[in-house]
Amino acid sequence: MASIMNKEEHDEDLSSEYEKQRLSFIADLRRFNENRGTPFDRIPEICGHEVDLYHLYQRVTGLGGRQKVNNEQHWDDIQEEFNLPRGCVNSAQALKNIYFRYLNLYE
Repeated sequence: MASIMNKEEHDEDLSSEYEKQRLSFIADLRRFNENRGTPFDRIPEICGHEVDLYHLYQRVTGLGGRQKVNNEQHWDDIQEEFNLPRGCVNSAQALKNIYFRYLNLYE
């Protein structure tokens, strides 16, 4: 008989699956950038907080891509999802710059 998964087990499975997808994405992104001659060693940070490039990519492409996000000025909305400290000035612009540097051509 199959056991019923409780919420904590379900959340843990989702978290584990997300982490697998994130790591796979980062590996693919690194290869892409290395092949272009623009490798990166470190994941970018804003105010000491590592930016989840996978989440950033998913959100921007989910909203229609960088051009649409720019045209419709969604960077502030996206920035709110990253839970950056209140003292991070221009964090929406920083996310936009990070997207352009690391993800734009990958898109």
